[in-house]
Amino acid sequence: MAKNINSFLQLFIQKGLPFVLYRLPGGQEPVFVAQKTNELEKRKLSEIDMVNGFLLSEFSQMKSETFFFIRPDIVIGDGVFSEKLKTELEALPDVLDALAKPVYIQSKADYLASTEK
Repeated sequence: MAKNINSFLQLFIQKGLPFVLYRLPGGQEPVFVAQKTNELEKRKLSEIDMVNGFLLSEFSQMKSETFFFIRPDIVIGDGVFSEKLKTELEALPDVLDALAKPVYIQSKADYLASTEK
């Protein structure tokens, strides 16, 4: 898994897709879980039995009665990332490109000056 994991992790980061990579205690191979959309779903704790995925929650449940989870659209337990998956991911838009687009910022004074013309 170590040989091609770095390029796949970088691809998921580039596409802004949530993922987790973990190894169970006593396990030999890491498990990779990811979803194909960038929005994490938020649910109430009372719905925990109705979802499938990797749960993310605050340590103190007194602060929050909700949790987020990563849907298991992609689960890899044998460490083999396919070329088909790589091609599919590369076709998705890059989140970093969207963030890197120049943003025009106009000050309040410039805006007011432009309206007086």
